[in-house]
Amino acid sequence: MSKDNALLAALQVLVVDDDAIARRLATGILRSIAVGGYAEAVDGTSALTRLERAAPPIDVVIVDLEMEGMDGVEFLAELARSTPSVAVILASAMHRSVMAAVEEMAKNTGLRVLGALEKPLDRARVKGVLEALIANPERQVRPEREETFTDAEIHQAMQRNEFELFYQPKVDLRDGRLIGAEALVRWRHPERGIVPPMSFIPAAEKNGLINELTWTLFESGLRSAAQWSNAGLDIALSVNVTVGFLEELAVTENILALTHSHKVVPDRITLELTESMAATDVIPVVGNLARLRMRGFGLAIDDFGTGYSSMQQLSRIPFNELKVDRSFIEGAARQPEVRAILESSVELGRRLRLQTTAEGIETLDELAMLRGMGCDTAQGFLFARPMEIGAFRVWADDWNRGGHFPLQQAGPGGVATLS
Repeated sequence: MSKDNALLAALQVLVVDDDAIARRLATGILRSIAVGGYAEAVDGTSALTRLERAAPPIDVVIVDLEMEGMDGVEFLAELARSTPSVAVILASAMHRSVMAAVEEMAKNTGLRVLGALEKPLDRARVKGVLEALIANPERQVRPEREETFTDAEIHQAMQRNEFELFYQPKVDLRDGRLIGAEALVRWRHPERGIVPPMSFIPAAEKNGLINELTWTLFESGLRSAAQWSNAGLDIALSVNVTVGFLEELAVTENILALTHSHKVVPDRITLELTESMAATDVIPVVGNLARLRMRGFGLAIDDFGTGYSSMQQLSRIPFNELKVDRSFIEGAARQPEVRAILESSVELGRRLRLQTTAEGIETLDELAMLRGMGCDTAQGFLFARPMEIGAFRVWADDWNRGGHFPLQQAGPGGVATLS
């Protein structure tokens, strides 16, 4: 038995649908793909009871949205409160816009939504969604809930140099060249292990320590960039900055002084701002961004399409890179409306002469789609996860030697083809 088949055989799936024929079809599909255990529930109430008593515990719930009594939306809300660890597959014959809205709602409650499938269910799609689950068993759709850290804990962590940068590669989609890396902060906590930024950045901002932390990390990133340059690795470095950091009066001079002291050329550094951050009306921020751009630094608008700004931000701030959020890439394959937004974002970047970067690319089909649209660069798990500096250097050398970019598997027409 292959590894994937063995993992499928270990899954426990619950089908929740008030239509007996639909339940029979779903369980027949699960049986045909050798899922280890499956059960049925005729409504949301009985499903919640079964989930509470199930042994072994249920891994995945396939739930219809249109049910008598407790409908699928109500069930998902209750599921998020009672059994948030279970993964969910939505199933419905309703319009895709309704499905998309419910999927987003479920994700916002913290549930792990594997997909939204049209009824009648298709065997290949069900199998594909479950195989994606077992291929990435720990991947969370939504960030973990914020942990609470005190001012003293964060300050102590900075004193002990517990915050460090991990690096995720950025790849040119035209020829597969490694062209850069995004620096992503992690907290190597002595008791909790690697803590993600969502768990401590809000606390650092609230406690007024974010600027000090940003300067520390910025200098750490410059040291890495200098090491790469000295070793002959000619790539750019992207770092995330906050509004408060950019409000500092002497921020431009201080950044220039640091880059000069580490012998890093400004055009090798890109500052990333979220779209909502770019919407700020703080005059010093816009002025500092203009001065930094004049001196050669790159400026990227991050998570484009997810914030609260308008297209006006692209005209008032001199960005040279537009980064499209993962949510649009993930949804484009199954939602024409989302694909249209993605295509429009890439086309907008092209018209404004901005480099377009796709964030969070994970599959060959996504790679093919983005190349077909003319997207310039991408980063994501398909290439590599964020890595410590030593691991990144090893990965980069291996990538540059072997040319692992799967061009032959992802043609420009938008469909993945195996060589």
